[in-house]
Amino acid sequence: MSRKDYIKFAQLLKAEVEKQLDADTKEEALYGYDLLESLAYGMADIFKADNPNFNRSKFMDVCMDVDTSELIDK
Repeated sequence: MSRKDYIKFAQLLKAEVEKQLDADTKEEALYGYDLLESLAYGMADIFKADNPNFNRSKFMDVCMDVDTSELIDK
């Protein structure tokens, strides 16, 4: 896979995380966030095994760079 592919996956996961934060309840939002975070870590493991130059930290930063402060207020 190429860098462009990794970026597309990261952007897809970020968009899904942002959707989850709009859930009706705090519990639903947290569950969705945790699930997608676990998925992102799993994908990062696969990508790193496939490509030693893959930057796991950068991938996770892009995936999970969302404002979670509203979860506190729900």
